[in-house]
Amino acid sequence: IAFAEQRMLLRISPGLVRVESNLDYTILQGQMAEALVGLPAGYSLLKVQSDALRSWELREDADGTKAVAVSLLEPATAHFRLALVLEKTLDPVPVEVDAPQVVALGVTREKGVVAVAVEKGLQAEIVSRENIGQVDLSEMPAELRAMGYQISLGLKYLARPFGVRLRVSTIESKVYGEVSCLTVA
Repeated sequence: IAFAEQRMLLRISPGLVRVESNLDYTILQGQMAEALVGLPAGYSLLKVQSDALRSWELREDADGTKAVAVSLLEPATAHFRLALVLEKTLDPVPVEVDAPQVVALGVTREKGVVAVAVEKGLQAEIVSRENIGQVDLSEMPAELRAMGYQISLGLKYLARPFGVRLRVSTIESKVYGEVSCLTVA
């Protein structure tokens, strides 16, 4: 029996979304020699990292569903952390982006947070969401807040499935002015 807690950062810039996902596994009963993580369609896996990492392998089902299988140095009996980095190209701004589904497969329960950071000059707003709530940015884990990115949205889910669609657009500058006239006689 294992639980997973995910902390995911979506970094959005013009033409690209980069995903940094940290999965903390807690094994309550038995042991875990391999972690299997479902990957979102259209994303490229750039990095797999863990102190317990022996090797990893990208797997694809007949239906095109991708997952990464991570073999551990030795079976975990309590805790281990897995970090993944993925990215995907985007259409030009304005664009709608679905939060990617990086899924800890084979666990009893998964919960987590999703932080959204956009490049300067862009803004992100939630178009739709399902089974996930928006939280105050002060409630986001210190680990995410300390990464040095300006987080603009924070979301939290307690179970899967969940869904979030974001609209990313350019911040429109608005200039207001006031004209005063002084007449001297």
